[in-house]
Amino acid sequence: MKDAAKAWAFDRSFLLRILIMSNISLIFVLCSFISVSAAESYAQRVRVSLDYKNVTLEKVINDIKKQTEFEFAYQADLEKMVLKKVTVNVQDELIENVMKTVLQGTGLSFRIIDKIILLSKNRMLITSESSVIDDPARKVSGVVKDKSGTLPGVTVRVKGTNFGTVTDVDGSYSLSIPDGEVVLVFSYVGYQTVEIILKDETIIDIMMVQDALNLDEVVVMGYGTQKKRDITGAVSTISSVDIQKSPVVGIDHALQGQAAGVQVTQNYGTPGAGIQVRIRGIGTIGDSDPLFVIDGVPTKENLNSLNPNDIESISVLKDASAAAIYGARAANGVVLITTKKGTKGESMVQFNATYGVQQISNKLELLTADEYAMVMDEALTNAGLAPVWNNPGLGKGTDWQDAIFRNAAFQKYDLSVSSGNDKTTYLLGLGYLAQDGIVKHSDFTRYNLRFNLNSNVTEKFTVGANMNLSRIKENLIDTEINGVVRSAIFQPPTIPVYNEDGTYAGPGENEGDAQNPLGMADRSDKTQANNKLFGNIFASYDIISGLRFKSNLGLNVYSLQTIDFDPTFSEGNANRLINSLNHQLINYFDVNWENTLEYTRKINLHKVTALVGNTMQEASTGLVSGYRENFSSNEDYLHYLDAGSANDKARGRLTEWSLLSYFGRINYDYADKYLLSLNARYDGSSRFGKKNRWGLFPSVSAGWRVSGEDFFKSDFIDDLKIRASWGQLGNQDIGLYAFSSVLQQIFYPFGNPQVIQVGYLPASDFNPDVKWETTTQLDFGVDFSAFDYRLYFSADYYKKNTTDMLLILPQPATSGFGSTGYENVGEIVNKGLEFQVIWRDKIGKLNYNINANLTTNKNEVLNLGENNEAITSGLYFDMSTRTEVGHSIREFYGYVTDGIFQNQAEIEAHAEQPGAVPGDIRFKDISGDGVINSDDRTFIGNPYPDMFFGLNLGLSYKGFDVSLFLQGQYGNEIYNATKFWLTNSGYNYNKGTAILERWTGEGSSNSEPRLSTVDANQNARGSDRYIEDGSYLRLKNLQIGYTLSESMARKLSLKGARVFVSGSNLLTFTKYTGYDPEVGAARATLGDRTVGFDEVTYPQNRGFIMGVTISM
Repeated sequence: MKDAAKAWAFDRSFLLRILIMSNISLIFVLCSFISVSAAESYAQRVRVSLDYKNVTLEKVINDIKKQTEFEFAYQADLEKMVLKKVTVNVQDELIENVMKTVLQGTGLSFRIIDKIILLSKNRMLITSESSVIDDPARKVSGVVKDKSGTLPGVTVRVKGTNFGTVTDVDGSYSLSIPDGEVVLVFSYVGYQTVEIILKDETIIDIMMVQDALNLDEVVVMGYGTQKKRDITGAVSTISSVDIQKSPVVGIDHALQGQAAGVQVTQNYGTPGAGIQVRIRGIGTIGDSDPLFVIDGVPTKENLNSLNPNDIESISVLKDASAAAIYGARAANGVVLITTKKGTKGESMVQFNATYGVQQISNKLELLTADEYAMVMDEALTNAGLAPVWNNPGLGKGTDWQDAIFRNAAFQKYDLSVSSGNDKTTYLLGLGYLAQDGIVKHSDFTRYNLRFNLNSNVTEKFTVGANMNLSRIKENLIDTEINGVVRSAIFQPPTIPVYNEDGTYAGPGENEGDAQNPLGMADRSDKTQANNKLFGNIFASYDIISGLRFKSNLGLNVYSLQTIDFDPTFSEGNANRLINSLNHQLINYFDVNWENTLEYTRKINLHKVTALVGNTMQEASTGLVSGYRENFSSNEDYLHYLDAGSANDKARGRLTEWSLLSYFGRINYDYADKYLLSLNARYDGSSRFGKKNRWGLFPSVSAGWRVSGEDFFKSDFIDDLKIRASWGQLGNQDIGLYAFSSVLQQIFYPFGNPQVIQVGYLPASDFNPDVKWETTTQLDFGVDFSAFDYRLYFSADYYKKNTTDMLLILPQPATSGFGSTGYENVGEIVNKGLEFQVIWRDKIGKLNYNINANLTTNKNEVLNLGENNEAITSGLYFDMSTRTEVGHSIREFYGYVTDGIFQNQAEIEAHAEQPGAVPGDIRFKDISGDGVINSDDRTFIGNPYPDMFFGLNLGLSYKGFDVSLFLQGQYGNEIYNATKFWLTNSGYNYNKGTAILERWTGEGSSNSEPRLSTVDANQNARGSDRYIEDGSYLRLKNLQIGYTLSESMARKLSLKGARVFVSGSNLLTFTKYTGYDPEVGAARATLGDRTVGFDEVTYPQNRGFIMGVTISM
């Protein structure tokens, strides 16, 4: 297989030469077309033209901002003064002269610092009888900043006076104040006002927090950033504040319910388990996972190695315009994750501690021992067999759910140190998490070390690094179909947990042959250890003003070791006579080198940003494993391969793939009103044959800020933008060797006497013409803010069409192949609507906010090849999923029930249904041929919701804060495989209490059939009897916190402190009768093929957490 890989892999040295030469060429080509500006300062050379008569000063300021790169800053109490009317007529005049002309007669003065124009009253000292500082006795100074850095233009004043100053370009200030206790007030447009009580302090540094909706917020995009107000694609953002509201283990969990168009489903409740993320529906029958990019490094691995406390922001790129820059890997959307960085100023030490308890959120209602014996005897009697229990008085028996579930501890500790100066900033973070599972003998432990560094070596040259080192150790239990939880549900309550001698009890006669669930968990000796290094180093150089070259080298390396020992045991009818050990090691190495050249230029009303770059990525996975049986003891000290003595097996493989890409982007902005973005990426992937290795993925988007037009007049709308985008994206996730023939190893007996021989068989027919799946997306959106930016609303309509969908079609047995391999024959469309509404306001000192999102999605198969032959896949016994033109992917397919036969006359009046007797289920004759058979199967449910939603509510009053998060979905169905067993009287398993409502005679029940150990009517066949409504509304998280006041924190020698309590998964409103309506893929290895299929997996938990955050 390694040789086969080398046959198609890119030559590494050749690729490196191309990469280096292409970068040099790009630099020279761009430099030759760029005129170098003079060396004088920006303010000395920029010129402005204005012609206004009797308009507000605010309108003139906005025009200057559009024509130049200047930003304006002024005191909060000057907001009314900028509404004064002015008249100005200047043509091609220097900015300093323009400002002098504009501010004549306004009572305002200005100061230019770099590219910031500070406005203030003509006299900062205003003498009055009520507020005069006659004899300033001391000075106070400091630095004001926000999470992004220092803040110039912040008003600093003494409360009760008009005496104050504004911060300089580096955020520093110095102010004379009188002796004694005074109150300093820090205010800045768009930020929460801060009041500080001063006694003897002389240095006060302030961290300000944004208050209103900030359209100038910078959003992380592919290979760069962009102001939120200028984005023309569909992008959702999630801040670190939103992430910290929920005590999640993995960062991907924090996406749930937070962004429109993003559906997040937790497949298992296992500690540290991954989740399923789908952006704008299922776009393919294959892999629909999005691409995650962490600090510029792409990955599709499980994100449980990342510490959520290290995350600064998340951007979700949903449409083609936003995601096309990632080309061949962006068809399912892109999630950009940015980690926290160091900040300038004095050192900041922050410590977070979280501790809590988690428990099962819902138990199934099962039979007691008395009820079980009664039900089983009735089933035997109805089948014409003799009852076996006949001994009332068994009581409740064993509650096996109580036996395996527990109150599990959760603890998480984080320590970070951040500091920096004008040259260098850094952040060092340590993290520890320990989560016990709610099922005994399962747990998850993670250690994190993060280091981020950014250093300005010179004014033009910058280097940096973002590194995350993690170690994860897990104790695992069997969670699959015959695992611990399933055994606890089905184990008869007549069996005790322990024998009289303290050993685990097992099933006796008429009690099946399942293991003792607690014994199974206790004996489980399966551990996983994952050591991982993930991060990047980068360097950038400002070649000339506006032109920057950046090189980024990303690395993703891990070593995953799994040790699984199955011991011998004997518990009644259940036993294992031979013990075994499987030891597996996976080494993964992924290197990603990206180089970009970005140029930004603004000339009067025109602003252009151009980006070109290329990427080289290579990845390899090595696997080796060994297996042995017959160990002399089950003791831990013998859990190594050499201790076994029989049935040796070993296997190993090496897989490799690579990607070479070129990409570019142009963003154009005219007058802050007309926006255009062009993107393209040209990808070459080793996953395809030479004829189809390369693909071009373009996109275009445009926006129009209607509110910037002169004709647009509104008293309440602050900003209104409409946008549209079109583009094409690719999907390369088809496996590594779909274009070539791959051999698989087989074993067969041969000779006399027969000896097992090794042979090779083609795994599938190969297709050298296989090519990319292509997803074409169309998006129309609108964004607007109103009521002084307190309201923000965004809406999108999208259509996402996937063509050349890769399918594996059946092959005749005579071909010698198991299947045809991949063919580009399918087509699927997803279309829907997305809405987001944010409202932020205050009533006195009470601040509140509402953030709601809702998404609708319709998935439809349009084409399945030449004959449009439907694809039916077995799911569970004779229950199936079916993919057919005109329907969604993998809808549930089975029989439709029609009540219970109450008497023989009803049976005779119905279509022929072999084996039916009174008390059996009546099935509908869908085909109308008078016979109930497989032709009567039809579509009976869709696992994908019609809509999903999230709602965040927040309140804060003085130091107290409350946040509430609700999420849910509507319109999907779940196949409840648990119900299949709990209502099936043909097995010696325990049953659900619903079976007590069974049919016992005419008119007794029309929902539950009669009991019988013989099912001649096939009552248990795959039907809508097991299909249930999966809609739900969940109170996902409720948190109450208290933040110490500044004065109290200082008394404790702290910069800040907060305590909180929270609860997760507190309430769920649903009609679903299983453990939990949040059902993803029942078997992780099968992915979307088992979506909506509940097979008694590890249930989710309800958690109660308390925590503290301390800043020093």
